[in-house]
Amino acid sequence: MAALTQDANACQVGGGGVKVVGPAHQADTFYAGALLFALNVHTTGKVSCVPTSGTAERFLGICSKRQVTTAADQLVEYFVGGVFLFPAIASIDATEIGSFLVADKSGTISDNPADLVAAGDITPLTGDCVIGRIVGLDGSSNIYVDLNVAGLIITSTTLATQ
Repeated sequence: MAALTQDANACQVGGGGVKVVGPAHQADTFYAGALLFALNVHTTGKVSCVPTSGTAERFLGICSKRQVTTAADQLVEYFVGGVFLFPAIASIDATEIGSFLVADKSGTISDNPADLVAAGDITPLTGDCVIGRIVGLDGSSNIYVDLNVAGLIITSTTLATQ
C-alpha cells in the first residue's frame, strides 16, 4: 500500500480511548483514521504521519479527523487507547486473533492502516511498532484492535516498553 491520500476507514468502537493533542512535526495533512507516530522520542516527540526508520519512534494513536497543519508545532488531535475497527487486511485472518498488529519497519510503513501486519507474519526486527492487539474480526474480515497496548516496540524478538 502507500501513504494515505484520503481519510482511512478506521473508527473507534469502544474501550475507553481518549482524545489528546500533540505538536505537528511539520506542515502536513493528517487524514482521519491515519496512524500517527512520535518522532525522535526523548528529544522532540512531535507528531508525524510519515514514520522513518529507527527505534526512537513510537506509535501514538489514530488521527481523529482530517487536519491540515501549515507549520511545525501546530496541534494535531488524535485518539489514544480504545478499541478500533480497521478495514480488512488480506494477510490477517481469524488465526491471528490475540496477536499483535504491527507496523513492520522492514517493509512499507506509512500512516495507512492497510500497511499493518500481524506479528506472527513477520520476523520481528528492532524498531517494529506494536499498534495494538487483534481482538476479533467481523463477518467482512474487518479487524477489531485493542490499542490499549499500543506504543510497545519490538527489540529483536521481544517486546519492550522503552
